[in-house]
Amino acid sequence: MNSGFKLAIILVLSFSIFSCGHRKSPTGGEVDKEKPTVVAVTPEAFSELDQNVVEITFSKPIDRSSVYSGDGGIYIYPLIEEKRYRWSDNTLRIEFEEMLYPFTNYYLTVSRSIRDLRNNQLDNDYLFVFHTGMLATNRIAGNIKTELEEDVGEEVTIAVLSADSVRVFSKKVSGTRYSIEYLNDASHIIRAFIDTNNNNRYERDRDPFDQHEVPPGRFHEVDIYLEYFDDTKPEIRSVNVPFRNQVLVNMNKPIVTVAEIQIVSEDSLQTELEVLNYDFINNQIEIITEPMDSLRYKLTLRGIEDGKDNYAEERVHEFPASMLEDEQLLRIDSHVPRNGAVVENLQPVIKVRFSKHITTEFISFSLIDSVTNAEIPVEIRRLDSRTIAFTPHERLTGRRSYRLIIEEESHDYSGNELEEQLELNFLPIAEQ
Repeated sequence: MNSGFKLAIILVLSFSIFSCGHRKSPTGGEVDKEKPTVVAVTPEAFSELDQNVVEITFSKPIDRSSVYSGDGGIYIYPLIEEKRYRWSDNTLRIEFEEMLYPFTNYYLTVSRSIRDLRNNQLDNDYLFVFHTGMLATNRIAGNIKTELEEDVGEEVTIAVLSADSVRVFSKKVSGTRYSIEYLNDASHIIRAFIDTNNNNRYERDRDPFDQHEVPPGRFHEVDIYLEYFDDTKPEIRSVNVPFRNQVLVNMNKPIVTVAEIQIVSEDSLQTELEVLNYDFINNQIEIITEPMDSLRYKLTLRGIEDGKDNYAEERVHEFPASMLEDEQLLRIDSHVPRNGAVVENLQPVIKVRFSKHITTEFISFSLIDSVTNAEIPVEIRRLDSRTIAFTPHERLTGRRSYRLIIEEESHDYSGNELEEQLELNFLPIAEQ
């Protein structure tokens, strides 16, 4: 074997070795993480579908399988069964091969489930409205309210469905109001929920939800109240007794109704402790009783119902008594209107909130005309266990000052008087 032939073999082997060590594809630079967008749609949104064709142009090449997979990246309502998709570079052409309904809005949803060739999802869900004949402009709007305060302002998914529960389109809104526009003159179902775990679907056991059926019409005001599903029955978790005339029953949820409350001593006499008053405060039932004189009691609640129609026939709990007297002074925590305010009502409702459970019989008060010093007849009523409303029997004289006085001798169930007198001055004027 001559030296030239040996050199040739060495070169071949060297080329093979270096080739084996570089089988990876080139990196191609930085990874593309830019989301595709919809840059154009033809015809323009709110235009007439007179050519039975819609073209959607994306900012990047699209993985076409993502347009057709699952529920599809493209959704049209009313449903069009006969249609053809054609691609030209980044533009998708949708040709409708069936007659469209006359005088009807069509809704084209381009879903964020669509991906580009690097698996980046579309930046948003897009909704385009087209029409045949005249554009329909029916509208549904309303306030958004939530069961839990922490859900106020959270993004809400609102799905619009036909009367037979076929999806029309969906949208996401934030804030305390929503508006759904350009609806056909037909019945609709509105479903709303907060997607608490961001999985793009409603889960009954964890997401607050509401639904309404809305009849045809140019405009409907429909408020949404988002509440959590709950089918558990009311239960007593614990009982606290801070004072000898107060029992706090801690429930597993807020309660709205109790048909009967009975407290009986746990001794041979089984003496019933009189219940003077009670109130529902969040997850707690506050019960005001006669002073306790036994060591232990049994509480029985009957006919318990929460705000979602969950019902318990009876719940029983034993608890030790307290001999501690409540000696804390009664206070006024807040009032509406504020002192010195102008009130645009000649028969205003003045609300005063106390620090403890109270009733109207315990309040000493007067409403005085500041010009004549005459006392004005007042209706007094209890809004809840701590809030009392005062309303003049007759309309007051406009632009004349009045003062509501709540005397220090006002007291709570334990006889504790008001910490200091309240003098609330206000000026009523006629409503503008």
